[in-house]
Amino acid sequence: MLINVLAGLGHRWEAIEIYERLHDGLDEAYAAEPEPETKALYRRLLTGAQKRLGPACEEQMRAIRGFFLQPFVSLLIAEQLAKIGRIDNGLEIVYEALASASHDRYWCDAELERLRGDLLLAKGVDEQHAEAAYRRAIQIAQKQQAKLFELRATTHLAQLLLKQGKSTESRQLLTQRTAGSPKAWKRRTSRMRRHC
Repeated sequence: MLINVLAGLGHRWEAIEIYERLHDGLDEAYAAEPEPETKALYRRLLTGAQKRLGPACEEQMRAIRGFFLQPFVSLLIAEQLAKIGRIDNGLEIVYEALASASHDRYWCDAELERLRGDLLLAKGVDEQHAEAAYRRAIQIAQKQQAKLFELRATTHLAQLLLKQGKSTESRQLLTQRTAGSPKAWKRRTSRMRRHC
């Protein structure tokens, strides 16, 4: 649905990025692929054959986007700002998105918290604040049963712990989070465990 919304609003490259994240996430976590309809939409997006929606549908989609996409779009913008070194601007956007989410929980809250931790570390702020953001991201992902976001926040926290010289805690954290997980998760984190 998200890919359709973005494509319908003319946000071709964002829709392509979402598809690629979906594809990679499904492949890594479950060794699965997106539905055939989603693959077909992706091919149309790549070739530019996907058409925009008419004005009446666009207005409905904008209303949906305001509620559903704004935190995610904020996440994407903040990530891009971080890549070009504008950490403070990225943090500002993340804090705004988290503030709007304080009343209504969004599906990407865990990712917003994880990114907050990343940006705090990049800014050179006290590592305890970044650690708290990662732990909050893990809690939110667990509550939402978002295993991929949980693992992502866990690996970032484990890397921070490893950097702090807490290799045992880092290893235990990874072991706990990947116990009972699909084999693809274990393969992905096994490389990091070797460095602990």
